[in-house]
Amino acid sequence: GMLRSNAEYMGDLTNLSSTKRMKRDTLSQQGMANKELLSVAQFLRSSKGLRTKSAAEIGKRVDYFRGDEFVQFMLSKATDIKKLAPNATSSGFDIDADVLRLGNLLLKSGFFHRSERVVDEVTAASSSGTRKVPKWPKKLRPLNEQVMTDSGFYTWIYTGSQTFSYFLCVMIVLGALGICMFPIWPLKLKIGLWYVSVILLTIMLGIMTVRLIVYAALWFVGWDFWVMPNLFDDTVSFTASFRPLFSGSRRNDDWKMVFVRFFVFLLVCTSIWYLHQEQPERVRDAKDAGYQSFVDILEWGPARLTGSGEDGKVAGRRGRHHIPAFDEFFNEIMGEDQPAEAAASPSPVPEGGSAAEVPAQAEQAPGQAHSTTAEVPPKAETKAEL
Repeated sequence: GMLRSNAEYMGDLTNLSSTKRMKRDTLSQQGMANKELLSVAQFLRSSKGLRTKSAAEIGKRVDYFRGDEFVQFMLSKATDIKKLAPNATSSGFDIDADVLRLGNLLLKSGFFHRSERVVDEVTAASSSGTRKVPKWPKKLRPLNEQVMTDSGFYTWIYTGSQTFSYFLCVMIVLGALGICMFPIWPLKLKIGLWYVSVILLTIMLGIMTVRLIVYAALWFVGWDFWVMPNLFDDTVSFTASFRPLFSGSRRNDDWKMVFVRFFVFLLVCTSIWYLHQEQPERVRDAKDAGYQSFVDILEWGPARLTGSGEDGKVAGRRGRHHIPAFDEFFNEIMGEDQPAEAAASPSPVPEGGSAAEVPAQAEQAPGQAHSTTAEVPPKAETKAEL
């Protein structure tokens, strides 16, 4: 009775084979579904994909998106999503519930997670009473309830294609090596780097000055207006530092602050009028001093690099190398013809003589080099010749 019949044994083999086939089909479907979700995630992270913002979460920079914009974007790209994930969208992809179902699949697969804004921003906005809670927060933290809805914020875990990131890493390494080899750079390359650095620094100082002037001018009339408001914000990315181009909001000041703004406005206007009418030479001197300081700084670098400076002052051609001025350096880079060198210029004419006497003096110089003493004519003959 303990022995099994051949029919029962063959039946067990059939059941085992069927179970293995079902598991294989299930794994195949899961692999297909994962490939489809990966395709959707790559589409969302592409340059034409879903809009994202940058924020700080647990001490690192992350990209995140809003739930409502996710639903709107997916419905607007429904045709593309159906082509990328035909199995995941087989039951339909026309309403918000279909989008949220696909979103939950992406969330559970680990492509992104749900986050919430840091309470400090909400507290600061509510306590001041003058600022609104920002639509795109700068600080986030993960949320315990990981469910996809049409609201809230969702932080990307999937970073997309890393080709560009690898390229940037290689360029950073090469740049670091190039900086370490700065002492062996060609002289013209060093001078060009100095000119570029000074010009970029000047542009940066100019932008800061313009921002301050524009803010002060509109502050007098009750506006907080900034050109490039995120320029010095270390919580945003490099590209986000230049966006938006400007931002402004109306100030809600009391009568005391209005009086302060009016008094400062009168003080500034009086100072400008006094300098323009009573002390115009000081304005000109300040302008000339600023221009001359810029030129000195621009020329100090090449003199320092070539070792031809004396106590920080430019020594011109007295050093070991010819120091190209900025206009010469720029014309050489642009491929323009250079004027003739100063070596072709005529020699200086001695006082009391004529230009015709200069070659004769030059011809006499080699002959005089062989004699150790020079003959001095008598005074009487000299006076007679005169």
